[in-house]
Amino acid sequence: MTRSRIAIVGAGQRVVQTALPVLRTLTAEFELAGIFSRTPRTLEAAGARHEVEPLEKLDAARVRELDALYVVVAKSAVPDVIERLAGLEPRNVDLLIETPVMLPKHLHRAGALGAFRTASVTEDCLTLPFVEAIGDCVRTGAIGELRSAVLSHAAYAYHGIATFKALLGARHVVSARRRHLGGPFHLREYSFDRGLRGVAIDPRDYSAGRVMVVGSRGSIADHAHREDGHIELETLREGSRCAGFKVGDAVRRLNDAEQDLMGEPRPGDGVWVWMDGCKRVGFRQLLLGLCRSVPAYPVQNALEDALVDYHLEKFGGYVRNPLTSAGGLVVGTILRSVRPRPREWPGPVGGGR
Repeated sequence: MTRSRIAIVGAGQRVVQTALPVLRTLTAEFELAGIFSRTPRTLEAAGARHEVEPLEKLDAARVRELDALYVVVAKSAVPDVIERLAGLEPRNVDLLIETPVMLPKHLHRAGALGAFRTASVTEDCLTLPFVEAIGDCVRTGAIGELRSAVLSHAAYAYHGIATFKALLGARHVVSARRRHLGGPFHLREYSFDRGLRGVAIDPRDYSAGRVMVVGSRGSIADHAHREDGHIELETLREGSRCAGFKVGDAVRRLNDAEQDLMGEPRPGDGVWVWMDGCKRVGFRQLLLGLCRSVPAYPVQNALEDALVDYHLEKFGGYVRNPLTSAGGLVVGTILRSVRPRPREWPGPVGGGR
């Protein structure tokens, strides 16, 4: 098997805590061809030292040797970095970029993403292992037809929207609103395609996070309920290690590499205390998908999530239309050359797929 050559642009926390530990478990699939940043330095991650080169050393000759580029830089720096990389003829390179891709004020510069073979987003909330377990259970018909999901202190902004899509198998937000409940608490209510609904309670606090998925004949939750048809989402342990997740008869067992990535839980109880490790496992799933030519989250979808969140924060509400949708008249025109198109994406891993 030929290994894919991947380079990283950025040297922050996400690289140290997620990308490098994950790539160390995928040495048969990926060769790390360099880490680049504005400031050269030495990184220590996953028991190894990595030299960070100045971004200026990533030239067209080196880009031609790559299969993939992972860009994880400050939001304000994204347009300049992407435009610089687009000028290095990356037409045979797959771009992976972090959410929210670009800030709304920078969307007019998003056309540079079309210079890459594909451009997709490392939204690992779509491939969290316990979300996969929930989806496997839902597809058995155990709780009937999906209706809604609730995330209590377990969702953050556009990541929360992606998590709802994964849990429900939804494609896009039709409308949404945000209400202040008092103190630091806010309620976010989402209407998705096919009549699906999501409710999130802010702020995010994984030590107290809870999830519930409701169907026509029952529910799934990471906490006990007395009603008929309830199925509990459970954490499987082997000693102090997280070995997987179980929902009824559906089991998502973690392999040895994934168990190593899970690390230690946060304080608290429930599946969300394992969120740091779950996100590393989810990121690993996205990279493995890239090896199979399965795109990660399409740029258009991630940008639409960010636009929904922007409207909720700025105006308290959102309605999908040609002006507010990433596939609409304005943003859709800017992104017309960016692949994969949303219709080429296999869809969320969750219940409705």
